[in-house]
Amino acid sequence: MSEWNKLMSTECPLLRVVCFKGYVIIGGGGGQGKTGVPDYLGLFKIRSDGSMKKLNIADTDNTVTDITYSDDGNIITVERNKIRYYKIENDELVFHEEIEQDNMLSAAQISSDGKYLALGYKFVDDDGNDISRTLIKNLENDSDIGEYPLDSRILRLVWCPNSILAIVTKPEITIVDIENNTTTSISHPELSTNGCRILGDYMYTIQFLPRVRSTLAKWDLKTGEIIKEVSMNEKYHATSMDISPCGEYIVLGMAKGDIRVYNTANLSFYNKLNPHEFVVSDITFNGENGQNVLSTSLDYTLVSTSIRRKRRKYVIMIAIIILLLSYFMGMFEDL
Repeated sequence: MSEWNKLMSTECPLLRVVCFKGYVIIGGGGGQGKTGVPDYLGLFKIRSDGSMKKLNIADTDNTVTDITYSDDGNIITVERNKIRYYKIENDELVFHEEIEQDNMLSAAQISSDGKYLALGYKFVDDDGNDISRTLIKNLENDSDIGEYPLDSRILRLVWCPNSILAIVTKPEITIVDIENNTTTSISHPELSTNGCRILGDYMYTIQFLPRVRSTLAKWDLKTGEIIKEVSMNEKYHATSMDISPCGEYIVLGMAKGDIRVYNTANLSFYNKLNPHEFVVSDITFNGENGQNVLSTSLDYTLVSTSIRRKRRKYVIMIAIIILLLSYFMGMFEDL
C-alpha cells in the first residue's frame, strides 16, 4: 500500500488547505486577472475509501492566499485586499459577504470561538517604505482592539488557546495576549523564522538561513528560551507545519516537496516522506487519529499522506526465517 495518495491535480498552484467538520477546503491560484493562471476555492469530502468527492467550486475574484474558520461555522478567505465570508450549506460553500480593506492583505485568522479576527496587511508609506501591520478586531461588538506595527512581511497568524495570537514574521514572532493586554517578542539568535505552532506552554518554530541550514525549535513560553533545537541538515527549508490532534507529532512541509515528522516531546526524528515534486505550501492533519495529513503544493496537487513508519522488509524477512526455523525444528522433533 502506498504511503501517499494524490487526491487531485489542478491548473494552478494550491496555497492553503484546512479541514473543517469533515470537509476539506482548498484555496490557491495564480492571479488570473494578470497571468491567466486560474484562481481556486473548492469544497470537498474525503470518502471512507480514501478518495475525495468534489462538492462545489466557489467563485473567486483573486488568488486565495489564506483560509480560516471558527467553530460556529464562519469561513473566511483572503483575496488581495478583500476578506470574504462563506458558510457550508447543504454540502456547498456559499458566499455570504465581502469586506474590502484599504490595504493588501497577506493573512487572516479567526479565533476558534469566533470572537476575534486578526488581519495581516501591508502598504507603502509616503516615503516608499514597505509597512506591515496586524489589526485585531472584536467581532462581537465590531470594534478594533489594537494595531501592531511589524518590521517585516507577515508570514502567518496563529490563534492559540486563551485568546493568544502569534504573529509570524521573518525577524521574530510577536505573541499578543488579548485578555491580559500584553505583547512579547521572541526571536531566534541566528536564523529567520518561517512558522510556528503552540501546544500548551510550549511553542514550536521553524527557521532557516537560506541554502545553509534549517532547524526546528521548541520554546518555553514562560521563559522565552529555546529548550531544544534540532538541525534538519538541509539547504531547503521548511515552509509549513502542523501539530497532530493528539499532540504527539509535528509535521513539516519542505521546500523541495518532502514531508518530515518529529515527536513533540523531544523533537526526535520519526519519518520522512516524498509526496510532492515541488514546494509544500500548506499541511494539516486530517481527522482525529493523528496519522494522516493533507498537503498542498506549488506542483498543483493535493496529497493525502500516512505518517506511519513503513514496515521494513528485513523485519518481515526475520519473521519468515523464525517461522521456517520453528517448522523445521518441529519436523526434527517428530523424527
